[in-house]
Parts: sequence; structure tokens; C-alpha cells
Amino acid sequence: MDYVGAAIWALGFLIEVMSDRQLANHLANPKPGTGKFIKSGLWRYSRHPNYFGEAVLWWGIYIIALNIEYGWVTIFAPAFINFLLRFVSGVPFPEKKYKTNPEWMAYCKETNVFCLWFYKTVESEDPFITNKVMQAGETGDDLKV
Repeated sequence: MDYVGAAIWALGFLIEVMSDRQLANHLANPKPGTGKFIKSGLWRYSRHPNYFGEAVLWWGIYIIALNIEYGWVTIFAPAFINFLLRFVSGVPFPEKKYKTNPEWMAYCKETNVFCLWFYKTVESEDPFITNKVMQAGETGDDLKV
């Protein structure tokens, strides 16, 4: 179980580091046509892959703890971290901050909120918003609707 836990921890750490680096690169060098929000790399499969990676690495530590007597009682640690990241401190802030932004709303329809998962291709119901998002993406300007 030590090797399985260590592998899960390493996977979570890798996800967190990669997603943080991708976000830092996006913010430091915004490319014309990409919009305000990062939608490439791990961010294509989760709106918060950095928080997901953090949660995964805590589950790896828990699996390692299962090797000792009563190690199972430490389940509260990764469960609590998951709860905090998903519902209290991590995910809710940007979700609330951008909830009225049309580009964010389109991103939300396509991309899972927390876990890395397949993205969906969704057509906007409002052609005006679709046109404005495409125009903003083509020029590199911020979206102004």
C-alpha cells in the first residue's frame, strides 16, 4: 500500500504543479484569441485542477497511513481537505466571482468543476453572446457585453 499511496500522492502533486504552472504562464503571457480564462492543458478538463491535485495528494497520504494499525481513522484528513477545497475555500470564490461573465458561463457548461473529466462541446443558446465571445477571442480584447 505504501507504493500505491506514494504513486497517488505523486500524481496529485504532479497535477497541482502542472496546473499552477499552466495558470501562471497563461496569466504572464496572454495569447491573443485565448480569452480571459485558461481553457488548455489540465484546465480543459477541470475548472480547478490545482485544487483537485491537492485533494488527490491528501488521499495518497491517507492510503499510506492505512499500513499502520488504526491508520484508517485518519480518513477525516483527506475528507476534510476535499470538503474545504470543493465547498468552502477553493472552488467557491472564483465560481461566485465570475458567475455573470458570459465567457465563464460558457466555460462552465463545457468543463467539469473539480475532478479532471472529459469536456463537453456545447453551443451557446444566445448567438449574441457566442458572437461577442468569438470576437473578443479573435482580437485578444476582454469581453465587453
